Amino acid sequence: MKKVLRWSYGSKTYSAEAELSESPYYRKCQMERFLEFLPFYSTVDDPVMKGIADSISDQLPGYADDVYAANVVLAMVQQNVEYANDEDLYGVEDLWGLPATVLDKGKGDCDCMTDLYVSVASNLDIDVVSVLVEGHMFPAVHVDWNGVFYDLGGRRYFHMEVTDRIPVAGRYWGEKSVQAWARPAVPSERFRSTLTECPAGKNTSSA
Repeated sequence: MKKVLRWSYGSKTYSAEAELSESPYYRKCQMERFLEFLPFYSTVDDPVMKGIADSISDQLPGYADDVYAANVVLAMVQQNVEYANDEDLYGVEDLWGLPATVLDKGKGDCDCMTDLYVSVASNLDIDVVSVLVEGHMFPAVHVDWNGVFYDLGGRRYFHMEVTDRIPVAGRYWGEKSVQAWARPAVPSERFRSTLTECPAGKNTSSA
């Protein structure tokens, strides 16, 4: 299945094409969430995500730095993935969607959007982490920025709110404490062995 992504950031329009069926994670899900697998959900080894990152890199203007690139990726997720809950998408209360599956549906909740963001940003060599707080998940980036930040591992990470519609680094800041966070890592064989075909929910159509 070919997916065409289009979005804008500032005065520039971006696009990327992805043949989702070439992803080893296409339409795959893990039915039970395990925090020990948090570094793996972004599937940073997915060749489809690498291809999207390469396409973005080719389109970035010459002056672009990590802050600019991080916001371009944020705009990509916000403008190509519609918020939807897991009950409608998969028929379960909570499921952390993998990036290729999220793009296939064109819909997802905060953790689904976070996994997609982290995958593409990481493949652009942006220092990015997944952050889990009570009732929410979001990506955060270590960039040259001012404002309120999360201190994770002695480094400053700024909140990137994927469920918003304005691509601005550090736009939101909550007082909730971090329950878990993880830098992306190549999925382990144990993680891969837990993946199954995604179930159908109330909304079974792909975008």
